[in-house]
Amino acid sequence: MKQIKDIIAENLVTLRKQKNFTQEEVAKKLNYSDNTISRWERGELCPSVEMLEAIANIYEIPIEYLLKENLAKRIEGSQQTKVAQGVSFCAISVSFLFLAVTILFFCMQTFFKLNLWILFVWAVPVSLLIFFNFAFIWRKRTAYFILFTLFIWAVFTTLYLQFLEYNLWMLFLIAIPCQVAWTIWCYVRPNKRRTIRNKQKKQ
Repeated sequence: MKQIKDIIAENLVTLRKQKNFTQEEVAKKLNYSDNTISRWERGELCPSVEMLEAIANIYEIPIEYLLKENLAKRIEGSQQTKVAQGVSFCAISVSFLFLAVTILFFCMQTFFKLNLWILFVWAVPVSLLIFFNFAFIWRKRTAYFILFTLFIWAVFTTLYLQFLEYNLWMLFLIAIPCQVAWTIWCYVRPNKRRTIRNKQKKQ
């Protein structure tokens, strides 16, 4: 059976690599030297209880996770549960949204003889925005890139349909630079930061 300091050491390495932190970055967050972080990860020293609590806060996990083996599996299981709960919440929210739209459509059709079919179209970008917020919170870059891309085009398509009699096809020309800007924000900008960070590591 592994000693507790060896388990903690392995868990510290696992957590740091999952967050893509360097030992220096962790040291700054904890106000310690990177040499101390290195010794913790090698099992030469063991953090105090207060420091374990601070580490758990940084990685947003319960402190007891640091003391148990198979941390990676525990975190993965916890994350999957949270993702499933988040998706369920979004699905329920979207269901209530379409229920509200359907009721409003029915009322306007029945009492005022207004055919507001466009309400269902507007519900699509709103639904995408709900799922986008969830993906953004959980840092799923590919998911929030796709969802916000769909949101951009859904909004412009909805505007086009809203004012269909004016044939505002040029709205889609505005959507193109919006899409380009969003792509740069999601992929080019992070890659630039990563390049600068790698250069700093080599210095």
